[in-house]
Amino acid sequence: MKIRKMIVLTVITAAALLKTDTITVEAATPPALVTETVKLEGVGKVNQYTLKLMNTEKFRDFNFVWTSSNPKVVKVAKKAGQGDAQNGYYCNLVPKTKGTAEVKCVVTYTTKKNVQKKKTLKAQVEVTVPSDRSEDNKIVNKVISDEKTQTMYIYQGDTYTVEGAVSPIGSSDNIYWKSTDEEVFTVATNGAIQAVEEGAAVLEMYVGATEEAAFAKDKLDSLKIRTIARPSVKSVQLSDTKVLEINFTHAVVKSTVISGVGLTENVALIPAKKDDKEGRDLGEIRAVLTGKTLVITTENEFSGAYQIVVSDNVITTDQVKIAAYDEVKKVVLSLE
Repeated sequence: MKIRKMIVLTVITAAALLKTDTITVEAATPPALVTETVKLEGVGKVNQYTLKLMNTEKFRDFNFVWTSSNPKVVKVAKKAGQGDAQNGYYCNLVPKTKGTAEVKCVVTYTTKKNVQKKKTLKAQVEVTVPSDRSEDNKIVNKVISDEKTQTMYIYQGDTYTVEGAVSPIGSSDNIYWKSTDEEVFTVATNGAIQAVEEGAAVLEMYVGATEEAAFAKDKLDSLKIRTIARPSVKSVQLSDTKVLEINFTHAVVKSTVISGVGLTENVALIPAKKDDKEGRDLGEIRAVLTGKTLVITTENEFSGAYQIVVSDNVITTDQVKIAAYDEVKKVVLSLE
């Protein structure tokens, strides 16, 4: 009886020891890219060791092929695949122009269990081309009204859109605009300048990847802008019972107000009614332009009220449209 018990105990102890000494062999981590996103600045220069494979040291017959989805944006360098199994293999990239591309690496390898495997690894590559901040970064459509002060004039209510150039061509940087006084004029992101009040301010041009980055740098170009009141009808008055004078703030082109000996359709005197005073027919009308004054002579006397219309098709000798004028005025001793 004693001998039997000892045999059983020995078997159990051996099984316990065998269980304790069991070692679990884990599979090697498959190959992978160290990074799956890459940002490159500038073009033409080879960026060495841009992409790297890891977990390559535990495999045999290790091979790989690198390709770019858009070689016009980023190209896989001829010497793609430097390095070794112990430290990892590298892929060198050549940025060609701004944009994005996907770089693939197809790897084939043999595991320790003699199993052949194939895996496709992907990395997203973005190429940016910062501006070189040279003198070629400038406003390209400046219109200088005053050569002495190098100032551009914009009339109130007008919109003028400035355009800028960024160097080098193909730069990924953007142009940002700023007005030094938005009470004088405002400027939109597309360069559209809107004159607000009369005054003077400076338009500034900045360049950068973002608005914040652009304004953190010095401006690259500027333009002095003076906003001025739009040419308009200054006054309308009777100098005689049959003579009406329309005075402009600026000299106007004769053909826009006079046709033959009469008025063009841009200027009209229309009998109207105001305070129970109805205007009478004026008969034949003749007109003469003297300086900034349009002198209108009528066949019949002014009496009652008249609607006086001068359209914005009337232009100044500087080729600027005047502000449209449309008023109903009553005749007493003069037009009020």
